[in-house]
Amino acid sequence: MTLFASLYRVFAKRPAVLVAASLALVLASGFAATRFVVREDVTTLMPARPAVLAEQFAILREAPLLQGLTITLGGPDPARAAAVLADALRGPDIPQVFSGAATGFSPETLTRLCAASPGLMNREQLAALPGLVTEDAMRGALARDARLLMTPKGLALRDMLAMDPLGICGNALRGLAPGGFAGAGAGPRMESGSLKLDSGYLASADGKYAMVLAEPAASVGDSRSSAAVMDKVRKAIRLLPEGTEVLVAGGHRHTEANAAVIQKDMARVLPLSLVFLVVFFLLFVRSWQGMAIFVLPTASLAVAAACTGIFYGSLSGIVLGFGSVVLGITADYAIHVYYAVRTGGDVAESLARVSRPLLLGAATTLAGFAAFFASSIPCILQMTVFAISGVLAAVLLALVVLPQCLRPGAATPPAVTESGAAVCRPSRLLAGAWIAMALILPALLYTVPVNGDVRALSYTPRDIAADEARTGEIWGGLRNNAMFAVSGDTLDEALEKNDRLWRDLSLLPAGSGFGAGAITSLAPFLPSAKTQAERHAVWTAFWRERGPDVLASLARLAPEAGFSDGAFAPFAAWIASEPETITPETLTRLGLPLPLLFIRQTSGQPSGQPSGQTVEKAGGTSYVYSLIPSDAPSRPFLDTLERGGATYVSGQTFRDALAAATRDDMRRFGALALAAILGMAAFVLRSPSRMGVALLPVALGLAAVLGVFRLSGLSLNIFHAMALPLIMALSVDYGVFMLARQEGVLDSDSRKGVLLSGLTTLSGFGSLLLAKHPALFSLGMTVTLGLAASLSAALWLVPRLVSPTQDGVKTGGTGGETHG
Repeated sequence: MTLFASLYRVFAKRPAVLVAASLALVLASGFAATRFVVREDVTTLMPARPAVLAEQFAILREAPLLQGLTITLGGPDPARAAAVLADALRGPDIPQVFSGAATGFSPETLTRLCAASPGLMNREQLAALPGLVTEDAMRGALARDARLLMTPKGLALRDMLAMDPLGICGNALRGLAPGGFAGAGAGPRMESGSLKLDSGYLASADGKYAMVLAEPAASVGDSRSSAAVMDKVRKAIRLLPEGTEVLVAGGHRHTEANAAVIQKDMARVLPLSLVFLVVFFLLFVRSWQGMAIFVLPTASLAVAAACTGIFYGSLSGIVLGFGSVVLGITADYAIHVYYAVRTGGDVAESLARVSRPLLLGAATTLAGFAAFFASSIPCILQMTVFAISGVLAAVLLALVVLPQCLRPGAATPPAVTESGAAVCRPSRLLAGAWIAMALILPALLYTVPVNGDVRALSYTPRDIAADEARTGEIWGGLRNNAMFAVSGDTLDEALEKNDRLWRDLSLLPAGSGFGAGAITSLAPFLPSAKTQAERHAVWTAFWRERGPDVLASLARLAPEAGFSDGAFAPFAAWIASEPETITPETLTRLGLPLPLLFIRQTSGQPSGQPSGQTVEKAGGTSYVYSLIPSDAPSRPFLDTLERGGATYVSGQTFRDALAAATRDDMRRFGALALAAILGMAAFVLRSPSRMGVALLPVALGLAAVLGVFRLSGLSLNIFHAMALPLIMALSVDYGVFMLARQEGVLDSDSRKGVLLSGLTTLSGFGSLLLAKHPALFSLGMTVTLGLAASLSAALWLVPRLVSPTQDGVKTGGTGGETHG
């Protein structure tokens, strides 16, 4: 390539200017890279395709129970612990905290809820109103009220009894949840599955544990804010009474743990990679000029981080952990240029000689990485930009800047064939090797199992896993239930769909496991404004017609039960007034955390909504969630519900869809990488025999990886699969350089260059074996195994397949070597 020879001659006149400009660019890149936010959350591992998966993930991501923190408290006095913790957590960084303890269910609260109960009455309850106002029913209700007033509880409920002497409110609220609000005498208690609101706090069914729900202002993906949130949680926990058991579950805790482990991995992996580079420098180079080999990968890393941050606006912690790999890969180009220049002779001619195989190697590496653009996984896309920008920077620095820092040695440059044609003929050994690969590789590829669950790639410490498992035991898997979600441009539109969903689900037979008793829904507590208006109309019409007669009968029967005249004036005022429409704000004011549990809104909603329900999301979508058992209803019934606007999501359906999408990603970028590398090799090598030699290390590297996975019973995850195109791209370099060396294009010292470049790349990937983060470890393990096999094949097998030449004349047998 005369281009780089010409550039060398141009910049050789003022090398200091070029070096200074390059140094300034690298320093600016390093400074810019430190300014970007680092994100370490599992969302970067989620495929964006297909649309169904993206929709399910959006629903899960917005689910309030998954977005916030669920804190479980046990011990001698869980109610007191919940109150203390809630008070300590509230603040700008955690604006929405609910334990129930701060508000509770006072008699006044229950009275206000009863005043709004007409909007909560379903069709059956409204139809039952005539039966509650017969003379016998009224006489029985007044007798119960009189007996209740003789007890301490009755005295506390005096105002409520004056407003609802006939138990109409209790009848309406009784149907809200199993065992809930059983009339005026039942006291302030609501229950649903393993969760109940008892004496003003969220309690487990056995009463031994309390729950605090906290929703931080920061998103789950913000690692810095998540660390601050968890630090505040730990400080608040220290204020709890002695002997309190605390379990914390939530995405922010996962984000903090992943951020911490990636930072520790980077602190181990990057220095270790640099140490390996220094060791190899001392063993192989032993020259002060060779220090440039050490500097160039670090400079490429800074440029790669800056380019990625500029392109995406933030950096993934997993991608930064990939930096050790970029160090190893980019060192290759500096090594090959160093050995080419140090052989002696004219530097420009040495650059022209080495640039062709170097650019081919870089092109195949870039082609392998570029194939990852076919992926829909954000982390892989960001890693692709990171790697490509790092490789491009390394190639330019190696071919343009590095030669200005080197001086040629005293050795004589190697003789090169005039035509450049190689004596590389088909041989039985080459044919046999490829026949074996053709039989082995497909068999291995189709028998190694694939694990598409990206949750396995998120780091989960044992203490977090234990807390989540225990939380699931206490609350009956409240955070892990299957769910239906409905959405709308406004909250009321979503609530209307939720009303329809509730009616449809209620049609399922009780024995199916999906009847109304098995479903936790917001619909009975917060119907849409349209549904409430319809119920209000029935309520108002009933009392307009029957009210005067009922009040007359009540006035006549009240003295018989011992009540004074006017004792039930609040009841008369209630049935004559316009019923109150229940809103999320109403429930929150009454101490019911249901909006926090089941509603997720965008910032475009009315300001009366609790702040914890608001997230920034384009389009102003509101979600309303319902929880159901994890076993799905039948597919035909699900189809009916989904046609009505509901989306069903369960852990199993999401994992299945995720695994399928991940497998599609693997196949897509794997096929593209293979096609790109084969196409590049065919274009440059232009000979089936030469291609067979250069690509044999690739096949052996893949066979080694897949064979180990097959024999050990391991399954491929997305990062294992991502490693396969990397093995292909990097292994081609070794084959191409060894082929060029055997053909006499490069000096015999180029074998040492291949060995050193292979060792530096292996050190980069091998250092990832010390990483605790599963994604980094998976990548490091797979590529290290594959490259070790392909490097061995390139160094010892390729020389036995190609006869070295001198001036176009064969100088040795098929197995011979004439250059060192």
